[in-house]
Amino acid sequence: MSETIQEKLQKDAKDLQQKVEEGVNDFKNKLEQGYEITSKFYAEYIERQAVFTGSVIEAGIKNSNSLTSIKSVGEAIQKSTDHVEEITKQYKDQHDINSKAFQSFHAELKKIAQLEKKTAKQK
Repeated sequence: MSETIQEKLQKDAKDLQQKVEEGVNDFKNKLEQGYEITSKFYAEYIERQAVFTGSVIEAGIKNSNSLTSIKSVGEAIQKSTDHVEEITKQYKDQHDINSKAFQSFHAELKKIAQLEKKTAKQK
């Protein structure tokens, strides 16, 4: 009879060890997926911001160059106002793009977290 109890305890310990190992491996996989998604998001964000910053600088240089050839103050004010409106629009558009990208990034991470919860509930 003691062998039966001992065998059951060994089987239970083995089952528990297997479940712990599976849980650790699942968690590791989810962390890797999360890291990949996060790395991709920030790499794309940095690239978008660099391109955007370059275009804003270029537009500023073009605006400055065009202002040097203007002969009237009214025309200079109008060109500067147009430039500010265009840059403001570009900032808004860039913000919208970044917001959508962040929402998508957040949804992907949330999906991984939900999968983790479902997997835990199923066991």
